[in-house]
Amino acid sequence: MQDVSTRKFQETILAFEREIYELNANPKVSFDTVINKVITNMELLIPGSLCTILQLNDNNTVKHIAGYSLDHNYIRAIDGLEIGPVSGSCGTAMYSAKSIFVDDIENSELWEPFHPIIKPYGFKACWSVPVKKRTGKVMASFAVYFKEVRAPQKIEINLLERVANLVGVLIENRNAFEETESAKERYDIVAKATSDTIWDWKI
Repeated sequence: MQDVSTRKFQETILAFEREIYELNANPKVSFDTVINKVITNMELLIPGSLCTILQLNDNNTVKHIAGYSLDHNYIRAIDGLEIGPVSGSCGTAMYSAKSIFVDDIENSELWEPFHPIIKPYGFKACWSVPVKKRTGKVMASFAVYFKEVRAPQKIEINLLERVANLVGVLIENRNAFEETESAKERYDIVAKATSDTIWDWKI
């Protein structure tokens, strides 16, 4: 029965990944829709979880980009916080470039500076996996909150690592698209501002 359950779980994950890639390939579907679909699916796969994705800014602060099961006041409170060696689960995961699994927030030194922020929302555990570029540089984190003390099982750790890779692909694709659009916009501005002829020559 365990083997059957594990196989079914893996089949569900594969179907979930396929659905996300298909959505991402559709130009009519926005990045926000795709990334929040990842969150929705993960919350179904891990019952009792509240998921979020934080993006790392150039100034080493974080920005919430997906996951609205969390209270909006909590989202506002963590937006703009700086990462570091003792910065909760997400900030520490991004700073160290390693997965951080805190099963008991109240007794974790990583969360001690943030007890006043998190206490009103009843979160007891938080697992966070860094999201990396293909170069290995950290660009975000995928986090899972629980309102109970809880340690991850091996299958859940594997799932989170796979999803972090998936989110990395989605964010890099979004960034590449935005850079292409920006380059096209600059090209159009130059073309309209000059009477010179611009040639493209495919060698």
